[in-house]
This record gives sequence, C-alpha cells and structure tokens, in this order.
Amino acid sequence: MARLRAESIVYRHDIKNPNSLSNDEVNALLEDRNGNLWIGTSGGLNKFDPRTQKFTVYLTSNGLPNNEITGLLADKVGNIWIGTIAGLSKFDPSRQTFRNYNTADGLQSNQFKTGAYYHGLSGKMYFGGVDGYSYFEPTQVQDNTAIPPVVLTNFKIFEQPVALPQALTYLPQLGLSYRDQFFSFEFAALDYTNSAENNYAYKLEGFDQDWISVGQRRYASYTNLDAGDYVFRVKASNNDEVWNETGASIQLTITPPPWKTWWAYGLYVLLFVGSIAGYVRYKTNIQAKELARQRKELEQERLVTERLREVDKLKDEFLANTSHELRTPLNGIIGITESMMEGAVGKLTSEQKYNLSLVSSSGRRLTNLVNDILDFAKLQHQELQLDIKPVDIREVANIVLTLSAPLVANKPVQLKNNIPTDLAAASAEENRLQQIMHNLIGNAIKFTESGEVAVSAKIMEHKSSKTPLIEISITDTGIGIPADKLEVIFESFQQVDASMTRVYSGTGLGLPITKRLIELHGGTIQVESQLGKGSRFTFTLPVSEQPLERHAAEAVVQKAIRTREDSQPVVTVSATMLTENKDYTILVVDDEVVNIQVLTNYLSMHNFGVLKALDGFEALEILGKQKPDLVLLDIMMPRMSGYEVCKKIRESYPAHELPVIMLTAKNQVSDLVVGFAAGANDYLTKPFAKNELLARVNTHLRLAKINNAYSRFVPQQFLNFLDRDSIIDVKLGDQIQKEMTVLFSDIRSFTTLSEQMTPQENFNFLNDYLRQVSPVIREHHGFIDKYIGDAIMALFAQQPNDAIQAAIAMQHKVAAYNVQRQESGQPAHKYWRGTAYGERDVGDSRGK
Repeated sequence: MARLRAESIVYRHDIKNPNSLSNDEVNALLEDRNGNLWIGTSGGLNKFDPRTQKFTVYLTSNGLPNNEITGLLADKVGNIWIGTIAGLSKFDPSRQTFRNYNTADGLQSNQFKTGAYYHGLSGKMYFGGVDGYSYFEPTQVQDNTAIPPVVLTNFKIFEQPVALPQALTYLPQLGLSYRDQFFSFEFAALDYTNSAENNYAYKLEGFDQDWISVGQRRYASYTNLDAGDYVFRVKASNNDEVWNETGASIQLTITPPPWKTWWAYGLYVLLFVGSIAGYVRYKTNIQAKELARQRKELEQERLVTERLREVDKLKDEFLANTSHELRTPLNGIIGITESMMEGAVGKLTSEQKYNLSLVSSSGRRLTNLVNDILDFAKLQHQELQLDIKPVDIREVANIVLTLSAPLVANKPVQLKNNIPTDLAAASAEENRLQQIMHNLIGNAIKFTESGEVAVSAKIMEHKSSKTPLIEISITDTGIGIPADKLEVIFESFQQVDASMTRVYSGTGLGLPITKRLIELHGGTIQVESQLGKGSRFTFTLPVSEQPLERHAAEAVVQKAIRTREDSQPVVTVSATMLTENKDYTILVVDDEVVNIQVLTNYLSMHNFGVLKALDGFEALEILGKQKPDLVLLDIMMPRMSGYEVCKKIRESYPAHELPVIMLTAKNQVSDLVVGFAAGANDYLTKPFAKNELLARVNTHLRLAKINNAYSRFVPQQFLNFLDRDSIIDVKLGDQIQKEMTVLFSDIRSFTTLSEQMTPQENFNFLNDYLRQVSPVIREHHGFIDKYIGDAIMALFAQQPNDAIQAAIAMQHKVAAYNVQRQESGQPAHKYWRGTAYGERDVGDSRGK
C-alpha cells in the first residue's frame, strides 16, 4: 500500500474501459497471499493485478448474491469471504466459484453493514448485520456433499391426482389418451439438511430440447402434446448445489386420436393416391381433348391458310390479268389522244390541246400504275426473268436524267451525272436498270425543292465475293427522311408521309419494286438521310465480265423515249376567272390539275364562272379578295386539308351564305361526319357523275339565294341576337331583351312632296335617299330594322355613341345629296332624326 501511495496513482471507473474499477465508491480492501488487491465497491467485487495494472470485475452475473459489497476477509486456504447486503458469499479464486449463504444457513440476517467485519486471532470471522452479528470458523463451514435421492411424488391430469397401481416413482411407464391435454408431474429431492434450498431441473425427451431449471419449484406441467412416446426426466441438488444427475425418470406414451392412427394415415395415402390418379386421368383427358381441339384448329388454320393463299394467288392473277387487259384500252386512249394533238383530226385550239394533254397525262399515270402492279405481281410469284447483258451505267444515267428534266419544272434544281466515262460495264438488264434509276431519280427530284440531284458510281471490292461490284449513288438536297422511317420505306405500300395533307403523292410500290429488282440482279440497296439536308440512295450491281456492245447514242435515247411511260406534260393552273359575265362564280379547290380541268369544263358549259386554286392557302387568299357563290373543295390536299380550309371559311361565312361541297374519294361514314362537323354543306364522292354534280351545285346555290333574299327583310344581326343561323330557324315567340340605341329618321313634309311626284318618281327618290344613308348606318355598327314609307328605324347594339355618330354622318350625306339635287334643278329637302337608348325586346311575336 505504501508503494501505491508513493506513486500517487488514482484509479477510477471508466465506462469505456471494461478493465477499469467497477465503481468509484470503495467499501472494503483486502490483499491476498498472492499479492493481489481485492476491492469491494458498491458496484461489485474487483481484483487488481499490480503487474498488469488491470482490474477483474465480479458481479451477480458471475455468482455474487449482490453487487453491494460491505466487507472482505480471507481464510487460511485462500478463499475470500464477502459480506453483501443480500447474504454472505465464499469465493474460491482458484476455481472462480461462489458459494452463497443466507439466513437459511444460520445467518442473523442477509443484510450486512459496511465496515462491520473482523478476523479474530483464533481464526474466527465476524460480520455485523442489521440484526446482530454472525461469526464462524471457516474451516468448520463444510459443504453438503451428499447426493440427494430424487423421486416422483405425484401425477395430475387437469389438476386432478390420478390413482396409480403403485408409487409413481416405481412405475416404468404411463399411458395417456389424446384427450389428456393438460397434465403435470410432482417430484422431490430427499435431502433435508436445508430442503428449502434444494434445486430442480427437468426435461421431457421428445419435446424439450434442453434441461429446464426451475430452482426450488417441485412440479412440471405440459399441455397439448402430440401423440407419441416421451421420457420425463428430473434431477435435483441439495442445498450446496450437489446434483443427482441420474435423477428419476418415467416413460410416457400418448395415444393418437383415430384420425391420426397408422391405419388412418394409410387411408389418407390411399385417398391421396386415388385423387392423384383421378386428377392425372382427368388432366390426361383434358389434354387429350385440348390436343384434339388444337389439331382441329391447326387443320382449320391450315385449310384457311391454303384458302387464303389460293385467294391471294387468284387476287394477284386477277390483278395482273386486269392490269394486263387495261394496257390495250390505255394504249388506245394515249395513242388516239396524242395523234389528235398532232393534227390527225384537224387543227385544234390551244384549249383543246390543253385538255387532250391532260387526258394523255392521266393515261400515262394509269399506265405506270398498271406496270407497277404487274411488276409487283411478278416479283411476288418470282416470275420476273431478267435479260442480263453488259450495260453502260453512265449512258443509262444520261438517258434517265434527260427524260427526267421536265419533272424539275420551275424549281432551282440541277441534275448532274458524275459517273466516270471509263467506268466498267455493269451486268444488268438495261430496261430494268432504267426503271430502277427512273424511280430513284424521280423520287429525288420530287422531294427536292432546290439544290441538286446527282448520280455517281465507283468500283468497290465485295468482301464476301470475288466478283467486284459497281456502287451507284443518287444524292439529293431535298427534305430528307425521318430516322424512324428508314427501315420501312422499302416495304410494300409504305409512305414516309401517309397523312391527307401530304405534299407528295404515290402508291408506295416504287421503292419496294426497285429493291426487288436490284436484289434480282445480285445487288443490295441502302439509304442514308438527314432531315432538311437530303438523302443518298446507294445500290450495287455486279461488274460485267463480257465486252460492252456500244449503241449509237441517238438510238439509245430514242429507245428510252419510247419505253418511258411516266413522262407527262408539266401543266399549271391560274386562279383567274375563266369566263366573264356568268350568273354564279364557283371556287374550285383541288391539288390535281386534271380534276380542276374536269370541273371547269362541266361548270363553264352551264354558264358558271370558275375560280381555281391548287391548295388551301391559295383558296383562302382568293376568298380574301373575292367572295364566290359556292366552293367545291377537295379533302386530301398538300399542307392544308379540305377540313381545315372549310373551318377557316366558316370563320368568315356561315353555311347559308357560302355553301361548301366537299369532293373526295373518301366515302366512309366517319369521313362524312368529319366533313359536316367542319362546316360542309354537302359531300360528293369521286368519281362523280356530271349531272349529279350540277344538280347539287344548283340546289345549294338556290338555297343560298333564298337565304340572301330573306336577309334583305330580316337582317343577319337580328338573327345573331336570337342565336339563329337562318330565318327558317326562328320560331314563333323567339325573343330576347337587350340594351340598344334606336335611331329614327324620316323626310319632313314627305306627304306634300309625294303628291307632287308620280309613283315612279316617288320610288326613285326614296331609293336614291336610302342609297345615301343605308351604308352610313352599317359603317357605324348598326342595321335597319324597319322601312316605314319615307322613314327608317335602325338599331345599334354596341355603343349609344354609334347611333349619334351615324346620325351626324347621315346629316353630312344628306347635305351633299341636297347640293346634288339643287345642281340638277331639284329642290332640297329637310330630314328629321332622333335617338333613344334603353332595353328593347327583339324577336318574332307573330301569333303571340
């Protein structure tokens, strides 16, 4: 201790350090014979090792009766006797075991006082407590080493003792029914030294995994055990924890209920196996029926497929045969038309030639369509045979570019042939190669508004073939193709823009046929494109191994001209009146020049004036300058559809004022509904009969004329007040109250004046007067509601000031009118005007 004080080392409890002092409140100190320092605190027993400077802590979890240490003494054999507030304890440092004593062992009390301990010279130890002090000779305090016998004393079912043929502890086995759901065993250790301190532990083998320690409790209970065989074992210790590990045991058998016996389980197995067998049989039958049904469906599908193939083949054959048969009449139409244009039936006027050129152009367009259908049918059935020969690519490109020049029309587009003159010949059929280039170059010109269309070619080595290939490219600076359309443009009947407002028409067969023809030649085609910048179509053909047969250039061009069937005259149409002094003017809106010419011919023959427009924007521009009496409107037009044009027209003109008849090849009910919803008056499906067209035009013009006649007596503003489109929509009693200003005007002393004039002079005078004042009223947002002899009553629904300004303007007009009368020798007249503002009833009160 002197050494500790000399070094002045302070030890305190550190919650973060498990090897520190367990508690700072020290109650007792003891140095053992080995030099270890034992420290009793209010928080456990501590052993301090001077060599390691570490504390070892012992707590109730290690065996202490309590962590509050009140005294420490050491006996001759090295045991540490510890006083606590919960009894006395003997600690064996060598075995690290605690032996605890309490009042049952003869102590005056379990609670000892701090510092009340003493080791006498005789070897006795004294510990003071709350009820006196306890003293003893440590060597005389001996443990009870007798192993206590263990017996089973009682057995209960539902807390009722069971009568047994002999003592329970001697019975080898107990039998229970499944109904005995709650039972218990009682047991005892036959050691009476301090029987109250005997401890017990039990286990039911087959149910409990480990021994269950119950302290001094002498019974064990179980509930709801499954049927089976068990062994109940119990062991006990005396007051000094000397255990009888053998203890006592008894076998226990619980019989199962009838539904859990072996024969019941056997029945269950039989039922399960039978169910499985039945289910398998059922599923087998179902599967057999399903297989039969599928076979039947497959057979039906096969028959349907074969039938569809037959029908498809018949359709293709019919289409091909029909297309083939169309060639004869088409050849006649084109041939006779062109011969008439060349003067076969005499001299023709320019208008006659123009009409004939449209007939020839339409015939050639139909011929091209027929040829495409025939080629498509042949390619579908692999019936197209090629006549392969060496072909000069540059020469063919020159021919196609020359014949395609008219397609450029007035567009600032240059056609370029960049193919080298020394390029090797290609192995191809010349006519089909021309067809391929016509399709690709024609498309490039169609979709290019400015810039250039160029053809180039070069020799390339094919990676998978020893035969070199010629790579031909057609490049344009057109509108380009969207990326999501590049994969589908070579599919049949596919178009980049399939909307009704597309600018460029077509059947969707050109590129698929081109692709198939190139593949028949042993080549491939691909496309690169960027929107707004242009496209590049590139295809390959094998290089010919045979020498090229040179033709005279002129002969080749003439041959190409004869075989070129899609060349057509470039025709234009102006939006001028074809004829003058007609009864009615009709605006014809169609993007097809041929359709416009057909309608123009029909209408002009029946005394109708015609205005023409090629698209919706041009039509609206004409309507902004001149109002026709009727509009014939195509639906599918570039940039703006007929539906959109009709909606724009209805923003300015109601249906009864400007009739619109839609002309289209779309004849579905949904198309009709959309057309009428857009404001159309009527619908006529192409191709239409001339008499039907004229009958519908006359009917709508007559209705419009009747409506216009009504409007002279019932102003449109009046109908607007009642929210009606026409006078025929007004019902008896329709009326509305509205604040407005009334302007009343009449001629002073008109009765005296009229007596001095003839009836005709009176009529002319009133008409001259009304021609002066009526426009003034309309210019100031008013309308004339009544004519009462020489008087008029006008209504102004917007601002009262409109009526006042109209009255002032009328005064100026009449003053100028009087000057004219005086200059012509006629007398001037005086006029009276008045206004009134307030709420007025406007409506039809006939019969009310």
